[in-house]
This record gives sequence, C-alpha cells and structure tokens, in this order.
Amino acid sequence: MKKSIPFLFLLFTVLGCVNARKADEGRPSKQNPSIFESEKQGALQKQILDKIGKFPEKWESVDFSKWEKNAVTVYLNYRTMPGSMLEVELGTKIIAKATLDVLVANGYDPKKEWLALFVHAQMREKGATGSNMTRRFGKVMYDFNTDSLEFKPIK
Repeated sequence: MKKSIPFLFLLFTVLGCVNARKADEGRPSKQNPSIFESEKQGALQKQILDKIGKFPEKWESVDFSKWEKNAVTVYLNYRTMPGSMLEVELGTKIIAKATLDVLVANGYDPKKEWLALFVHAQMREKGATGSNMTRRFGKVMYDFNTDSLEFKPIK
C-alpha cells in the first residue's frame, strides 16, 4: 500500500497539469488589443456614436465611463422620463449592439476576450431638497458565454 502512494501522487499531479492546460485554452488572451489604447479610444467611441445615429428626443447623452481591454461601461442619460421599460431596454440594446459591432469590425472578439460590457440607463434630476440625484432604470449586459445581450430593469 505504501508503494502505491507515490504513484498516486504522481498520477494526480500529471492529471492536474493536463487539466490546467486545457482550462487555459478558454481564457482570454494576455495581449492587450490595440483598439483599447488611449489614442484610439476617441475614434472608436465616435464610430459607435455614428453607428447609433441621431438620438431619440428623450436621450440627453451617451457617456463612455470605462474603456479597458475586458471592460466597457456606457451610460445612456435620458433628458425626460422614458415611456416604458421596453423603451429603456431597446435604447440600451441599441447602444450595446453598436458597441459590439464596432469592436468586432476593428478586430476584437468580445466572446473570446470575455468582454464585460454594461450599458446603464439613467436620468439626472433634482431631489425634493434640490440636491442632484440619479434615477436608474436598468442595464443591458453582454454575456460572452451565450454571446447575447440581457436586459435587467432596476427594481
């Protein structure tokens, strides 16, 4: 029995190394794609805004808050109250889809790179005492596992 313990240890060590190598195959590349360099950031964001086109009357602005290799966060700011959650969902999905389209067109694979893309919908307003407040409506998230966009309203 004592002679089999070193053999089992060796066997489990080899199996562990093989499984670790297989797990690395699905991970994002360690290279930082050049599209996230600060010099290209403005041009890509302009392409996204151009792809979105003319904003609906209720939209105030689209702000890019985070722009990194594996994380992009965008805020859709409403000027006036949206008519429904469906309107919020459609607006955030338009922005998310335009963002994904521009990234893919520039050689970035969001699924392979495990991109965390969030598009939040909100409206800036004044509270009862006049203080600045933000009303949040919901967000769209890109799911790289299913290569899909998922909307979650704020409850």
